[in-house]
Amino acid sequence: MTFLNPLVLFGLAAAAIPILLHLLNLRKLKTVEFSTLRFLHELQRTRMRKIRLRQWLLLIVRTLLIVFLVLAFSRPTLKGSLAGLGATAARSTIIILVDDSPSMGIPNAEGVILDQARTMIQQIAGLARQGDELHILPLSGSFGRDTSGGLWPAEQASLAARSTSLSNHSYRYAHLLRQALDIAWRAPTANREIYLLTDLQASHFAPESEAADTTLRTVPNVRIFLVGFDQISRENAAVASCVIESRILAQNRPLSIRTTIRNFGDQPVRNSVVSLYLDGVRVAQQTADVSPGGSAALTLSATPRRRGVIGGAVRIEDDVLEIDNSRFFAADIPDTVNVLMAGPTPEHTRFASLALTLSGDSSIAGLFHVDRVTDNQLAYTDLQKYDVLVFSAPRALSPELASRIVSAIRQGKGLLVFSGSGLNAVELNTDLFGPLGIPPIAVPAPTAEDEEAAGFIRFRTIDYAHPVFAGMFEREQPVGGNQPSIESPRIRTAATLATGTTGSTLISLTDGRPFLREYQAGNGRVLLCAIDAGTEWSDFAVRGIFAPLLHRSVLYLAMPQVEKEDALIGDRLTFNLLRSSGEISREYVLVSPGGTEERVTPRPRPGTGSLLFTSAPTEEPGLYRLRYGGNASTGDRSVLQALAVHPDPLESDLHPVSDDLLAAFWKRFGLEDQAVKKLDPGGSIVRQVEETRHGVELWRFVLSLAVACALLEMLLARVIPTTLPEESSHA
Repeated sequence: MTFLNPLVLFGLAAAAIPILLHLLNLRKLKTVEFSTLRFLHELQRTRMRKIRLRQWLLLIVRTLLIVFLVLAFSRPTLKGSLAGLGATAARSTIIILVDDSPSMGIPNAEGVILDQARTMIQQIAGLARQGDELHILPLSGSFGRDTSGGLWPAEQASLAARSTSLSNHSYRYAHLLRQALDIAWRAPTANREIYLLTDLQASHFAPESEAADTTLRTVPNVRIFLVGFDQISRENAAVASCVIESRILAQNRPLSIRTTIRNFGDQPVRNSVVSLYLDGVRVAQQTADVSPGGSAALTLSATPRRRGVIGGAVRIEDDVLEIDNSRFFAADIPDTVNVLMAGPTPEHTRFASLALTLSGDSSIAGLFHVDRVTDNQLAYTDLQKYDVLVFSAPRALSPELASRIVSAIRQGKGLLVFSGSGLNAVELNTDLFGPLGIPPIAVPAPTAEDEEAAGFIRFRTIDYAHPVFAGMFEREQPVGGNQPSIESPRIRTAATLATGTTGSTLISLTDGRPFLREYQAGNGRVLLCAIDAGTEWSDFAVRGIFAPLLHRSVLYLAMPQVEKEDALIGDRLTFNLLRSSGEISREYVLVSPGGTEERVTPRPRPGTGSLLFTSAPTEEPGLYRLRYGGNASTGDRSVLQALAVHPDPLESDLHPVSDDLLAAFWKRFGLEDQAVKKLDPGGSIVRQVEETRHGVELWRFVLSLAVACALLEMLLARVIPTTLPEESSHA
């Protein structure tokens, strides 16, 4: 027997009150001198014995009355089936946990599993009686949801079953069961029953973390019913990853995508077609063979035909689980790269400006927007408007201006610095390069003596693996040599760029010094060139290599440095736009893969010049696009950023849970084996539950006994004197 209100049992101490009163009413005998009346004395003794017997009965009845009243309020409950005794069944809290993850949409011999789960919800809800609590909690609502929202009236079970639909969310069961146990802990009922409707997918029963299980508490009188639906096929393949390999993105330039296909089944995958889509059009495909439990890596290439944010996807052929057959990505092909060029005079930036704006390549026509200023105009220029800063032999950078430049670079801007005569190396090293973590440079450098170059310095090595040079040169190997034929400028003098652990050399010279070095500074990149952007130190500016090298360098510096992490369904997306502060007043909308628009309000990030956007929790896989609002007719060219959302990888592995994993799962929640019963969904759920259900409340019986004792006490009190007459002893 258990008690739902055990603290009331302290009231049993009140049962001692009638006994104490009885003891206080006992009186000592008095000796009275009287003549001998033998017959009268014998009659008195007989009458006293009857009165004492009745008073003992009255004492017992009063004591039992208090005991029964206390027991009734403590709500005693017996375990075991006592239905045959006519007892009233205890109230129950029924909590139905429904797995509504994508794998529940897989059909088996009886149809779609989720449809069977809906039918099961109605059958289980039919077990509820008047006064019972019925909670229905879907797996998709186990995070960030008030559990009280799952409370349903029993008569609305059909509506609750119909409202249960397939979701794109996938979580482990631990958090869902933790919420159910919390409801059971607070339930004021004798029976607490939790029903888990699942497809028995092992990944859902896997532990979250040890830290997550330390706050668990044991819930008394709780019983778990496991309703498992078997799947016909557990064979499944998925697109596990999709990464843009190309570091420089441009229109009409090859775009390489590296993808991984995983086989979660026990049978090999043969000649699976893997397709690459750009803007919804298939542009490339390959076939892949994947061994059971293995993976295959592929590289797919395509050429974007427009600028702006391009949505892409890698897809495989359909199988039992459709949601993981696609993997999405967004390629941001620059529409316009805003470049700020600065030098002591306009002549210092003339060649670089012409190289970017007068290109004969139509694919980059209009790509670069160049503003030219002199050094003394930099202090009044809004650096946040530009993607890349190009300095040619800077001479006057105040500490305040240098600090603004450092902040802009660390936030993600690119910086290209050309050396040259008159460059103020002291201020540059102290105020700009030092805070960026760049070693100091020295100018002018002495002219190198190179007999083979006839007094000129030339290129010696080029890092062809670097993104700036990928596909830039035709690497024709000369006979007997390992170096490609490269048109090298004739360099008369060059600055000395320090080498060390920081930075990397992209091009080196024949005298061993670096020609072009790269450095990372926060979220931005810096390229240092050892010569000027004119014709004073070399003929580099009038060589054919100058324009393409400058194009690719500026594009490379404009590319975002921070890699976007993959988001899962249910996550909130964060967009970070490097825009001027005036754009916070504009209207922005976030468009979901299904076309639903959500208005989002940016928050300025103090000291960064950027705007931060946060979305609501995502509900579907695909690309979420951030764009300006107020013009629904614009296409992808109006898209500012796009982020890809993917299903949780744990959903892809359809292998069934083992008995050992199940036992370990229940053990983490303090549930013994006898507290868990597996139900057969093909049998009678009502019969199976009734055979296991336990708990009968006896408070009505106990209260009835208390009422009977009260009536008996009233009857006895009428015929029995409240006090005994004084006894006498005759001498």
